[in-house]
Amino acid sequence: EGIEVRIVALAARNGTRFYQGRFAEQLECIGQIRPLYRLEKHAGMIARYGMDMFAAAQMFEGPSRAILGQTDRIPALVAETDAHQDALSIPVMQPYALVWGSVPLFYAGHLDQALARLDRGIAAAVAQGALFWQFIGKTWACVMNPDLAKTPEGIAGFGQLIDTLRAIGANVGVPYFSAVHSARLLAAGRADEALAISSRALAETRAEALHCWYAEILRLHAANCRALGRQAEARAALDTAVEVATAQGAALWQIRALLDRADLGGATDGLAEVAVRFPASASLPELSRARSMLAVP
Repeated sequence: EGIEVRIVALAARNGTRFYQGRFAEQLECIGQIRPLYRLEKHAGMIARYGMDMFAAAQMFEGPSRAILGQTDRIPALVAETDAHQDALSIPVMQPYALVWGSVPLFYAGHLDQALARLDRGIAAAVAQGALFWQFIGKTWACVMNPDLAKTPEGIAGFGQLIDTLRAIGANVGVPYFSAVHSARLLAAGRADEALAISSRALAETRAEALHCWYAEILRLHAANCRALGRQAEARAALDTAVEVATAQGAALWQIRALLDRADLGGATDGLAEVAVRFPASASLPELSRARSMLAVP
């Protein structure tokens, strides 16, 4: 019936839609995969394709929903990932599941859980000699924990991880990681270097259409422009960030960009609408700030 091929095709489309920033379409893809995939029939696909197709597809749902503001959905999705890994019982998938599964926890504001999961993922990768997931895990650790890049040595180490990923051709996350790296440089007073790096990150993002992080990269680039007195460029970058995030339905990127634009004296149109898209239980610093601003008469 061609179901295996359909699952593979949908899984490929699923990942592509996420990286393109087409989050709602990514959720449609995983929605089509769920009724097709059966563990007892399709777990063997890992030997033919290098990974379990359901796990590879399902693990994009958490980041998508977190970026869309659906933070209350994240714990159940992470639990589903772990239950599937337990049933699959294929150790080679564990570093992937642990490292990538930490990302939606981080975006949803569960930082301690995210870092603990990331540590487990890096440890699993080390135990297996899985260098790729060691590099990815350590890079995400620098993203999640600014303290790791507070010293010149830490900042350099972050940059070396990104350079390694670029050297081995693992470029999907490089623009986003680079933009966060630029923020660490800016915090250390190295604004010129920060702007050069975020400018390259923007160019790479546009060239590769990696729009899942495009709005956030624009926002971080705007901060670098602002630090160097390039206010018009900062405003333009933030305007584009808001526009992109709004079109994507990316509530997390949208609320951050709107708050940064407000700091520059720009319009906050849409702040109330995006704030209510998060569940009442969400506890994110940017959401708390937005709610405080909206509560002021």
